[in-house]
Amino acid sequence: MGSCQERGRLDTGDMSKIKIMRSDHPDWVKVICPYNDEWLDAFKAIIPAAARRPVYDPLGEHRFAYWLVLTGYLNELATLFTTFFRAEVESDLETPAPGVSEEANPFSAVFEICPPGKKRDLYVALIKVFHPDAGGDPTKASLLNQAYRKERTP
Repeated sequence: MGSCQERGRLDTGDMSKIKIMRSDHPDWVKVICPYNDEWLDAFKAIIPAAARRPVYDPLGEHRFAYWLVLTGYLNELATLFTTFFRAEVESDLETPAPGVSEEANPFSAVFEICPPGKKRDLYVALIKVFHPDAGGDPTKASLLNQAYRKERTP
């Protein structure tokens, strides 16, 4: 069987089915998209098991509803969506996370005092410590990613 890239991206028809939305917890996002075997295999290969959780519809008999994914993996999700689907991704991530202010993020303060030419180096050094794949804390990695994204936004 050829890969999804060899056959071309999927046309989902209903663009509203592809969503990355805030969840009730600021470190996790809801991922909603059409079912596709190849996408699911790639998703599970790229997003570690500790960084993803399936959520089932409480009204259905073990019926899948959506995935929860740590916010530290947003770039990987974006790559997966552009690789496998021919549709825009709906998202509400531009709004502030509920209950979390920028002042509560300790990495924001670190980036503020870091010299402008050294911020990327600082980010790379810190993500090597805090990334879950390196045995770090997923919550801290997520906060680090949020602070670094804020720094890169003009």
